[in-house]
Amino acid sequence: MCVNKFLPAAVLFVAIAAGAWPKEATESTTTTAAKGTPTKKSPPKGPVVIIEEAAKKNAQAKEPVAIVERTVIQVLKVIADPAYQDSSQKKKMREKIRSMLLETVDIKTVSVLTLANYRSKFSNEQFEKFSELFSRLLFSTYITHLEKYSDEKVLITGTESLSDTRIVVKTNTVSSTKQIPIEFSFLKEGQKWLLYDVHIEGVSLVRNYRSQFREILLNKSADQFLERLRSKVDENENKL
Repeated sequence: MCVNKFLPAAVLFVAIAAGAWPKEATESTTTTAAKGTPTKKSPPKGPVVIIEEAAKKNAQAKEPVAIVERTVIQVLKVIADPAYQDSSQKKKMREKIRSMLLETVDIKTVSVLTLANYRSKFSNEQFEKFSELFSRLLFSTYITHLEKYSDEKVLITGTESLSDTRIVVKTNTVSSTKQIPIEFSFLKEGQKWLLYDVHIEGVSLVRNYRSQFREILLNKSADQFLERLRSKVDENENKL
């Protein structure tokens, strides 16, 4: 079950700031310090997120823009918090980050869009299990990339209103050697804006996972698919 270079919505806000562009999910992505030696992280130098004037003109997009800015800043503060610098506190740090990030993501909509027509193969109970496992897969695959932050910047360059309830926030992640365009798709649920998809260099994260899962679901039952997904999640989490 490969994931290519794509980052999950739940952790993407921070991973893009870290300049972490993973390869295959089956490859090890964990960087380990000497046992018992804490890896010290310093607070970012200067602003991590820069909102350009074009992104401030759309009043409807004010909250989605603020979510991108706020989430990157808040999570990087947790990473730099002295309370989490000891390696024994890494698990608590990751749990706190995951909780913070999931507040910004509509994981149910992400799950429905990812399964697409194959949603009908899942009972409501199976679908709830899928959403939970999918969330854990995304986070466990990429959380270690947060430790690679090295002062990359996120430029919020503009927005696009697709409807009264759908907004795209356009960004560039900038390092000393490259710029990567990333678009965050938000859906308004009631009074709250939530992230439901990400386009990296024009390619949708949801469509990428949909394609991968479709290949499995063509020949597997929902229970067989969930068991395979659970095994991958367990494998990832055992490496953390």
